[in-house]
Amino acid sequence: MSGGRKIAILQTAFLGDTLLSIPLAKALLEHEVANDSLLLICRKGLGDFFQALGLFDRVLEVEKGEAGSYDRAMNELETWWAYASSRVLVSPHESPRSRVWAARLKLRSVVKSGSGRDCHVHTVGYRSEPFGIFSMMYSQAVTRPMALPEAMRQLALLQADCFVTSDLWRERLRSFALDQADGRAGVGSDGKLMEVPGWASMKLSRFSSRGRDAKRIAMAPGSVWKTKQWTTEGFSAVVGAALSRGFSIDLVGTKDERGLCEEIVSQIGGQIGGQIAEPHGGDVSTRVRNLAGELSLLETTEVLARASQAFVNDSGAMHLAALAETPIVSFFGPTVLDFGYRPWSNSAFVLEPEEKLACRPCGKHGGQSCPIGTHECMKSIRPERAISHLLS
Repeated sequence: MSGGRKIAILQTAFLGDTLLSIPLAKALLEHEVANDSLLLICRKGLGDFFQALGLFDRVLEVEKGEAGSYDRAMNELETWWAYASSRVLVSPHESPRSRVWAARLKLRSVVKSGSGRDCHVHTVGYRSEPFGIFSMMYSQAVTRPMALPEAMRQLALLQADCFVTSDLWRERLRSFALDQADGRAGVGSDGKLMEVPGWASMKLSRFSSRGRDAKRIAMAPGSVWKTKQWTTEGFSAVVGAALSRGFSIDLVGTKDERGLCEEIVSQIGGQIGGQIAEPHGGDVSTRVRNLAGELSLLETTEVLARASQAFVNDSGAMHLAALAETPIVSFFGPTVLDFGYRPWSNSAFVLEPEEKLACRPCGKHGGQSCPIGTHECMKSIRPERAISHLLS
């Protein structure tokens, strides 16, 4: 560990990708910097959550489309590490805006160092393909290993020569790739999710200590991308089956997803053939809570951490459940595991269409509507398959 060194992570992607930067942050804290020497630059709205995790000394937010927020973040970053003995920016975000921001930061450091001050910044990002033009924007560019899952793609940045443990990360990633064999993106050649190594986990002590309610299940039926949402009928069927087995259910999501959760609750009676009588009287609906829009990201994660199981789409909520170490059942329709964004957990099942669909995948993120108007990728995932994974 280098005394006085400070490191910043530039990750302005959506929630799920930023959560997959947690193994990178943990590795930097374990091997490269002191606890008060790591900073995160993230998307607006995520700062309070990531600050509360206890990994970062500072968290700065930027707003897409608002250039002034990027300028302010750069000024605050330069103030934060002004007296550091060395400075490193790590950028797992590949957007042109992030590349240009990193290049500006490096250029400003060169100009300031030319005036007699030691302001040098070493920037690390991914090598661009096929021509490598954008690679020149970094002090050192590292190949992004697309055959590995996203969390490990980000850890691959630690192979840069400026890190004291670069050889360690080369060996760890090589070993995982060998274990993956003919598989891809964290899925083994047998088609099963590979075990997440301890050195690459998202595990945080603040969630590990939460007591779980063995008879409570969490569900997050929404997604920023509408096509990534499993059917309301499917979620309602799982809710009904869970209630029949004595579980209570917490529905979580954003304010915009509250109506979706209400629709699921309204369908429960039809899915289970009417009300289920409570042992001591009362309505079964008292065991279903619609918390969508009522909780912060941190509070949502704590709800997930207290649940015995989480049913989620391929969404930010899936990665929150992995962070909470809650067993996961996840639905993948328009997206595929080959993309690298599997649930980063050792207690997860992924349900996909059983038949090969020519239209799948239809995009990196999914979309707001099915390109061919069928949404067959999600409709074909039968509720019985999800219900079979309910804990007894």
